[in-house]
Order: sequence, then C-alpha cells, then structure tokens
Amino acid sequence: MFLKENRVYFEDIIKDEKFIIENSNIEVNIEYSNRRSFGMMCLYGKLLITIPLSVLKIGYIGRSFYLQLCNSLEKIYMKIQPLNIEPITLNYVYLFGEKLQVTNFKGYINEPKYFYVKRISLTSILKQYDKVVKDKLQSIMNENCNLLKLANDFKLTISFYKTRYGSINTKERRIHLDRRIFAFNYDVFNSVILHELCHCYYQNHSRQFHNLLNSVSSKNKFYTYIMAKGDFQFYDK
Repeated sequence: MFLKENRVYFEDIIKDEKFIIENSNIEVNIEYSNRRSFGMMCLYGKLLITIPLSVLKIGYIGRSFYLQLCNSLEKIYMKIQPLNIEPITLNYVYLFGEKLQVTNFKGYINEPKYFYVKRISLTSILKQYDKVVKDKLQSIMNENCNLLKLANDFKLTISFYKTRYGSINTKERRIHLDRRIFAFNYDVFNSVILHELCHCYYQNHSRQFHNLLNSVSSKNKFYTYIMAKGDFQFYDK
C-alpha cells in the first residue's frame, strides 16, 4: 500500500504544470522499472519517463533533482516539438508514409488512398496491417542482408513495444519490430531494421557499431529524430 501511494504521488508530480509546457499538447507516459536511473526519451511524439522503483520506495524526491528532471523534460520537448499523432486508428492508418482512410467497402480494395478491411475493428485493422507489412518485409530483408553480408534466416515479430523501435536476439536470429515504425516511409523504418542487423556484428553501441551503421544508413540519427517527433508523413527530399 505504501508503494502504491508513492506511485500515485509521483504521477501527480509528473502532471504538474512545471512538467507540461503551457499551451502544448505534450503527452507524458510513465513506466516503472528495476533500473537504477531515470530514463527519458521521446517516441512517436510522446514523452516516456522511466522511473526506478527504488525512488518510489524512498517516498520523496529532492528539490534539486526535481528541478533537474523538469529542466531535462523541457529540453527534450523543445528540441523535438512532438506532433502527438496516433498512427493507427479506426478511421485512418499511416502506412509507409501515407495516410490511408480505413474502409470496408469492397469497391475501394485497389484504391491507393484507402486501407481495406473486411470488418472495421482494431483487431481486424492490426491483422491486415501486419499482413501488408510482412509482405513488404520479405524483399527488404533480402536487400539488407545482402548489403551486410548476412544470411537471411531471421524470424520477424511485429507487435507494440512501449519503449523501443526494435530489438534483436542474435542467438535465436529473431528481430522484434514495433508496428508503428511502418507508419513512416521506407528510408525511416528501414533505418531501424539496419540498426538491428548491425548488432549481428557488434552487440553494443560502440564506435565500431555506429561506423558500420553510418556506412549503410548515413541519415539514421536524423531518422531517429523524425520517429521521435512522430512525423509520419515526412519525406526526405
């Protein structure tokens, strides 16, 4: 009960006007973990704060640390200027950089600006979304593996991941990809796939890893910014 009360108390602090910039649509998502330090990042136009459970057990936060947290959050927001747009809804979806209207009218099956599903429900939309993505990924994985001189025997898992764009288990040869990255155009979402494939050579984010990633995806840092902002209709001109 003590832990629960502290958790509510901390969430109230997060909602404080010092954290949420005046007149902005900033959205803050809070997660609790066993990690030792606070984490702050922006994914798809929403700010994510990871809070150590140890802080909740203590029951209070020092004033200097509280002000430091406020300052860090404001810097993230001002740098990224998130758009806060949902990529997948019952009315529309963003897919490969295009905004498509969801419809169950068969006459629109082959229309490029429509996303056809047999029944308009979130389950049906996600099922069709994953099918379209997996069909496209087959050729993309072949190209990427050839580029990095890897055997294309990877298993792909597409789902919602709250704190990451993707991850890889090199022993099991399995790549986990967040479904929302495919709302962006090819160059943006492919930078995530290339990032994970580069971990086959370097497990950590060392200088050698980044040198390899930059050689196959020279704008990956910029594309990370685009994903953090949630600019689904971004096109690299």
